Amino acid sequence: MSDSSIDPRIDVLVVGGGIAGLWTLHVLLAHGFDAHLVEAEGLGAGQSVKSQGIVHGGGKYALRSVGDVDAMRAIRDMPERWRLHHGGSRSDPDLRAARLLSDGCWLWLPKGSWFARLQALGLVPLLRHGGLLACPPEPQPRDAWPVVLQTHAQRALRMAEPVLDTRSVLEALREPVSDRLLQVDGAEGIGGFQRLDGSWRSTLRAPDGTCLSLETAALVFTAGRGNAALLTGAERDPDLMQERPLLMTVLRGRLPALHGHCISGGRTRITVTSVPDGDEVVWQVGGEVSERNAEVVPGPATQRAALDEIQACLPGIDLSGARIGHYRAVRAEARNVRVRRPSGAHVEALERGLIVAWPTKWALAPLLAEDVLAQLQSDGIRAHGPSAMHGSGRWPRPEVAPFPWEDCAWTDVSSVARV
Repeated sequence: MSDSSIDPRIDVLVVGGGIAGLWTLHVLLAHGFDAHLVEAEGLGAGQSVKSQGIVHGGGKYALRSVGDVDAMRAIRDMPERWRLHHGGSRSDPDLRAARLLSDGCWLWLPKGSWFARLQALGLVPLLRHGGLLACPPEPQPRDAWPVVLQTHAQRALRMAEPVLDTRSVLEALREPVSDRLLQVDGAEGIGGFQRLDGSWRSTLRAPDGTCLSLETAALVFTAGRGNAALLTGAERDPDLMQERPLLMTVLRGRLPALHGHCISGGRTRITVTSVPDGDEVVWQVGGEVSERNAEVVPGPATQRAALDEIQACLPGIDLSGARIGHYRAVRAEARNVRVRRPSGAHVEALERGLIVAWPTKWALAPLLAEDVLAQLQSDGIRAHGPSAMHGSGRWPRPEVAPFPWEDCAWTDVSSVARV
């Protein structure tokens, strides 16, 4: 193993290169901090690239049996915020290179669900008039619905919540700061956290065995479920975090583009987003079906259950020629007493210069980054201006992780036997 024999000093080391860490890095650099980011796998590999890419504004929560008011307030302004970044009006970060898959999402009610329709009609105006939603679900004439909903839905409401290609967002975030990204050799490639007088020392190990001893005024953990190991390494309680697993379903074939949520009885039965892949389209299917089967071993039974739910939400849809698969995802969040999803992004200072953060939702990354900045400023961490970290020029830089379905085992829909 070689040693860089360098002991540089920087302001902030961000550990974890998902949407939260990359957005935070941009904000810190824009405010004059000498910051770098460490990633153990590929950028976004743990959670971000597995996201469906919806920039929620709270509209989905409006149709729940009990509206999650705190969640709606925390997330209501995010669609417009992301639009400004995507349009170039806000340049920290600049997301103009990211691919917009849809400028809105749909809430639809499957044919025959009259109870759900009445519930939606009663609840949506109440929340809209209460000012809780920046992107309220709006009725649309049937000829404005996506063709697949015109055929298979009873009612559809549109929300101005954009959907972005997650890999292209991560690529757009990576490109301007690539010289500040450090690839380490897996989860064991960073550690040795040692508290010094007013700073932290960490040891980094590159995949080729090169080591770097790094002194930093502040550590910011944004590694999703990896935060548990980082907290342990810093001699802090890993139980600050909770995990909620998902078993996502993916379909691929000559499918129509669809972005939205099937609502029935105040529940989000499925959430579908679509990513073009060559001459095919990949549907990512989440929602309650992904939670219900989270602990199940994937196989014909889970495929059949997922297909049954999709066909119940889109009655009569023809999926012949499509293929089906699954991938696992884990939502890592700050621990909640009732083990429910926290309402907003969570940023916690464990001591001066040691911060742990979880965005909760992909869309909340901008708020998380601003909260991290505010905490560093509150801690009196000074910004010394971005500068090159001496000796890191030849250090490997992480790439964006592949889509999770690229490694899926695919099965023809027609061959999935009913179990």
